[in-house]
Amino acid sequence: LAMAFAQKGEQVLVVDCDLRRPSLHRSMELAQSPGLSNAAMGEIAWRDAVQETDMPNLWVMTAGDVPVHPSELLGSSQMQDLVTEFSAAFDRVLIDTCSALTVTDAAVLGSIVDGVILTVKAKKTPRHHAQQSLEVLTAAGANVLGVAVNQVRGSVRAEDYDYCYSEREVGEAG
Repeated sequence: LAMAFAQKGEQVLVVDCDLRRPSLHRSMELAQSPGLSNAAMGEIAWRDAVQETDMPNLWVMTAGDVPVHPSELLGSSQMQDLVTEFSAAFDRVLIDTCSALTVTDAAVLGSIVDGVILTVKAKKTPRHHAQQSLEVLTAAGANVLGVAVNQVRGSVRAEDYDYCYSEREVGEAG
């Protein structure tokens, strides 16, 4: 998604907010630190934690050092201020976090960002987990924009997936 926006000419920042098991730095072949946690704790200016990528218009802020209390850091006023500053500096800010069902991080962040896209793994995420995640995010005040299905392999047939949400089902989950 970030690459698509960047290719369109928008200035995009991707932020790794999985402060427990960060991985974006590995997939993007970037340094893990300094990153978000360092900026949120006031150790560095946030701009010093932003790393350039090989793709024009795309920047990444990795997670940084793993903090003692990730949820508290993500829910802090410093984090809210950072999100506001990111939004002012970039056309798009995409925040990646851990599952909404494992810890409160996604719900905490969902309440301070403009919108959330729930991501599920093709043929792996059970429907009831997707529905529970939607309920958790909605209860936290997140504006759920939609669902993205990743790790799709080969041809896609509608009958292969049990992720068809009608308006009635979404309304019931919220």
